Amino acid sequence: MEAITFRKFNKVGKNSKPNAFPAFFGITIEEVERMVMNLPRMKADLSEEEYCNTYLDDHELIPLEYKKKGYKILMIDDYSEGFLTYTGCVGMKAEPHHHTYRVFANRVEDKELKEKWKGLCKDSLANELEYLSLFLNSYQDVPKFSLSWMNDIAHDDARSLYSNDYDLYTFLKKHKNMFKNSFFFFYGDHGCRFGEEGEVAGRSESSNPFLYVVIPERYRQSPIYKQLLKNSEELVTPHDLHSTFKDILYFQPQYNFTDISFKNFTSNPRGSSLLRQFQLNMSRNCKTLPIPYTYCLCQYGRKNVRNTLENHGNVTFNQMFGQPAIERLNEILSFHSPECHPLVLDNVTSVELFVLPNEESIKFEANAYDVTFAVSGRVEAIFKVPVRVEGNAVMLGDTFTRIDVDEIVTANETWVCRDPENGNDLQTTESNNASLSS
Repeated sequence: MEAITFRKFNKVGKNSKPNAFPAFFGITIEEVERMVMNLPRMKADLSEEEYCNTYLDDHELIPLEYKKKGYKILMIDDYSEGFLTYTGCVGMKAEPHHHTYRVFANRVEDKELKEKWKGLCKDSLANELEYLSLFLNSYQDVPKFSLSWMNDIAHDDARSLYSNDYDLYTFLKKHKNMFKNSFFFFYGDHGCRFGEEGEVAGRSESSNPFLYVVIPERYRQSPIYKQLLKNSEELVTPHDLHSTFKDILYFQPQYNFTDISFKNFTSNPRGSSLLRQFQLNMSRNCKTLPIPYTYCLCQYGRKNVRNTLENHGNVTFNQMFGQPAIERLNEILSFHSPECHPLVLDNVTSVELFVLPNEESIKFEANAYDVTFAVSGRVEAIFKVPVRVEGNAVMLGDTFTRIDVDEIVTANETWVCRDPENGNDLQTTESNNASLSS
């Protein structure tokens, strides 16, 4: 299939929804935190009220755009809520598809049904690939667009990927002739965030999901194939996928898919088509692309300075970083749910100083850190937050990432806290600013 691998594909949000919206709407629902890089924060295009409690029909969804152009649309999602309605959001009034897997998925995921027929049914991936195969073999001589969102394959446990590998291989081999005339994007929205893979060794991979791109066979000796190869060496994001989907539908057909000149996409100027040259004289990095500092793939040397004292009046790291961090985290929690019991700082467990190659020859006005701290009391958890220090000023980012979770906390990804008066559990939907749940 001559797939091209994009090894520097960088997620732009914590989980599926904030990565799906840039790819399929060209809009953001999480702010881009860049304080540590001394850059202004990029506000989200839509607030939670706008993307969750308001119908999204005024925004252009990629599958719906293809549908309006005469494509037959299939959407597969094996989770009870797709990215449009997760978590409990209203989604769209218009149906963006002709065919959907959702009704079947909801039925087979019924707890009583699963328990009764446990071990006797095909797994989720087998059902999805069978349904996708039926779609691919239908509507002869009619253009088709399918979006298959396969969660069960490895979302909660990366090891399950291996047991499904042969099914994927068999499916691709069976339909290889169809892929000779198709654009095929095979990618993950984010890496594994649970279990061992979600710990230290796997955190970089969480921000670096895979991306393979296959183009029609007749174009594999063309300029766009060579441009794809060149672009695969650059840092790319879901915004670039959005521009590529637009390019394939609206612009490249006019030039028989031969135009590789840079194009500014007004619908989402933060993205560039992977089929074209990227903007000249612009270095693609986390300062120039809409990538939150927390998820940036650009790697720098790190030095754990936890067991030393900074020259700030001989204060400890708990005083210097821990107390401001816990105060800011409680402030964010209180804003979204005043009933939550305040978190209590237990200890700063790690302070990683970012080390640049020329640190010995250049004196820097500011230092950047990743600070990890534990909370105790009614809730025990471990969080990480980016910090910038200039002189005596300690500036915290507003993205607090919980890193000790090895299982899904709740289906709706909520932070569970206790009512300080009666001890009852309260649930608050995860905020845009504080990544508190799994």
